[in-house]
Amino acid sequence: MMIKKIICILFTLIANASLASEFQSLQNLEELAFSHVNNTLIKNKISKFTIKIRKLDTRLRLPTCPNKQLIASTSHHSSIERASTVAIKCSNTPNDWKIYVPFKIRILTDVIVAARTLPKGTLLTESDFKKASVDSKKLRSAYFTQASQVKGLITKSTIYSGRVITAKKLRLPQLISRGDPVTITAINSAIRVSMKGIAIENGRLGDRIRVKNLSSSQTIDAKIVAKQQVEIKI
Repeated sequence: MMIKKIICILFTLIANASLASEFQSLQNLEELAFSHVNNTLIKNKISKFTIKIRKLDTRLRLPTCPNKQLIASTSHHSSIERASTVAIKCSNTPNDWKIYVPFKIRILTDVIVAARTLPKGTLLTESDFKKASVDSKKLRSAYFTQASQVKGLITKSTIYSGRVITAKKLRLPQLISRGDPVTITAINSAIRVSMKGIAIENGRLGDRIRVKNLSSSQTIDAKIVAKQQVEIKI
């Protein structure tokens, strides 16, 4: 009785092995699709990404195709970033077949994100932000890639921990307040003259504000170039 059971098991294994060799390995197709997408992204000089290949239906039965006759491709009408399937074709006449393997990719970009929740009015220091890899499709607003781009700026609204820091959420710090003493520098191509003054308005870097020249008591428009420093062209 035991011998009959063993014989039945052996026949079942042999039959399954015969079926496995008769039909194309789905895992092999999934691996080929992954390799095609991965190599195409690298060829396009995309360095950071993730690839997810959707599993094929296990009920699928395709005639076995030699590896050398399996050709993987994506649509010529769209870039690999826009594609959603890999076409795998078997050119093994007369058993030609073609199948589409679905996939999903995420192109990642290193950007500056909040290292903690930043309340409105926070003057950003290096401990307030960090770099993180983010799905490029989610980057809809102007973002930053270098710490130097955000250091010293002020938050216009609360930025929650882990969120991307975007340009519309930041403002320049106020460098000059009304009543502050300022240095007024008058410049042209030949000379550069400095004098003392008083700010009549508040302002940030690049703003034009009114200042009073203490030497002449005249009120002039000047451009803020640094903290408590303004310039005029003569």
